[in-house]
Amino acid sequence: MKKILTLLTATTFMTTTATTVVACSQNNMKYYTEFMTKVSKEDTFVMFVSANDCPYCTVTKATTIKELYNNGQGTQVFKDYLAGNYGNQYALDKYYDSKNDQKVIDDLTNSYLYIADAKEHSGIWDQKGFNKIADWVVTQERNNNLINGQIDKTITVQSLFGSNATPFFLYIKQGHYMGFEFDSFGTWEEGSEPEKYFDKFIDHMVLENWKN
Repeated sequence: MKKILTLLTATTFMTTTATTVVACSQNNMKYYTEFMTKVSKEDTFVMFVSANDCPYCTVTKATTIKELYNNGQGTQVFKDYLAGNYGNQYALDKYYDSKNDQKVIDDLTNSYLYIADAKEHSGIWDQKGFNKIADWVVTQERNNNLINGQIDKTITVQSLFGSNATPFFLYIKQGHYMGFEFDSFGTWEEGSEPEKYFDKFIDHMVLENWKN
């Protein structure tokens, strides 16, 4: 089995970022609570942060995401991809030995999409709940990029996310932080691009490869 990217837990260092809460929606806060529960259970999933006024989120959710997932769980299309039916480059048994790595194969095959919808994409990382998810990502990045054993406080929400808002994808494998990206896996002009999603899925979740 490929070695999962080893990261220190979020509680290893006291690393808080000074994000300002500009919204107090309990609906948003539930996403953080549910997210942390999934991490503590060592789930394998991809969190998709969307927004009601984000056109790229809408087309992504309406095409590729809808095709591959059903109420957050993988559809048969999703499982067919990981079985290699759409190309051997997506087949999990190409990368893992079924005898020794069956659990990780099962976890990836049964991984799921967790969708969190904000009302507005503008200022999303300052909204209560989403700001805590952003802070959690910052903590993982700081812990993974120590300088002489010390955290790098120049890593902040602003330095990581910039002006990006949605669509946002956060990859978690067996409870471990893999990384994040801002992307849209479908366009109004071209429609669904599931192969683009699976290229990223294999690269990030199977090969654990991040070219940041």
